[in-house]
Amino acid sequence: MLDRIIKSNWWKWTGAFLVFFSLMVGLLTPLAPGIVSISPDSLQAGDSISIRIKTVNAHFLSKPAGLQGALSLENQYVIKSSFLHVLSDNEIQMSFKFPGHFSPQKGSVELLDLELASDYDGFLVLRQSVKLKPYSGKDSLIIHSISSSPATNTETFKVKSLTSQWFSFPYREILYESVRNLFFHVVMWFAMLTLFLISVVYSIRYLRSANKIDDIIAAESVQVGLVFAAIGIITGSIWAKFTWGDWWPNDPKLNGTAIAILLYFAYMILRNSLSEDQQKAKISAVYNIFAFPLMFVVIMVLPRITASLHPGNGGNPAFSTYDLDSHLRIAFYPACLGWILISLWIMDIRIRIRKLEEIRENQLVESSL
Repeated sequence: MLDRIIKSNWWKWTGAFLVFFSLMVGLLTPLAPGIVSISPDSLQAGDSISIRIKTVNAHFLSKPAGLQGALSLENQYVIKSSFLHVLSDNEIQMSFKFPGHFSPQKGSVELLDLELASDYDGFLVLRQSVKLKPYSGKDSLIIHSISSSPATNTETFKVKSLTSQWFSFPYREILYESVRNLFFHVVMWFAMLTLFLISVVYSIRYLRSANKIDDIIAAESVQVGLVFAAIGIITGSIWAKFTWGDWWPNDPKLNGTAIAILLYFAYMILRNSLSEDQQKAKISAVYNIFAFPLMFVVIMVLPRITASLHPGNGGNPAFSTYDLDSHLRIAFYPACLGWILISLWIMDIRIRIRKLEEIRENQLVESSL
């Protein structure tokens, strides 16, 4: 079936179009509004505070309809801003009066979320960004029991979680603009896994048929897969430096990926260390059959049951509303399919080259006889 698909050309142009589409959407789509910084970032229960807030890609001055701000605790109760002054599209000043009877315990500090909402920009939040210090007076109500206490003399409201009126990628702390690397980094692993899967399938086929073409397809799939693995490592390392501050943090997903790539480098070394063709094909095919499930375990299974920085591993969410947002899927899914098809295209070229080399070698042998 794979041979019949490879002989046609429609999938090649489909892959090129999907890659082009994902690159254009991934690079040109603006980032959603987000809160960059606040100053000051602490207040004491019972006091008033004026907070200066800086954002990106917002429209507070040009599109001020429905603009409101609040401080919230554990995403439940909020204290509405008593004064709001727009300085520019991306800068705003708000004043808060936090009641003394909503105070943390003595000697402790609570972290509050700063929330902004407007009819045009939607809902913006900077989580755990404002430190709330205990009330200095004698009488105070521990803030942990706020849910069971009446909000007497305190204007509380629930900020409506609005969505932006224009299509954009999510603004997330730490990620920022680097969220676009999703279309260059993660998709490489999908292409790599597809090629390694093809490789193990054709290794099994070779052991059943002893057809040299099956061995060629298995070997070339691994070689091209290692190229995409290298690109995935490079883009991932760059992303890690910008988000986590280290080119290679101690993370089970990264370490497992390194082990998986070494497994397949060992596969290529094993092939090159054997000179007899049938012996090379059989031994490497057996090795490949065992390497693939082990690779799957170290990069897919173990990171999901241990603590990991990567989304979707160690209990971290992936493609959720808070983590990466479903808007990214519009470019991510085409990028995955497109790069998989491009990787198959490269593999097809490599296989054709190997077949021509085999024909030339056979002709030289026949001519020497």
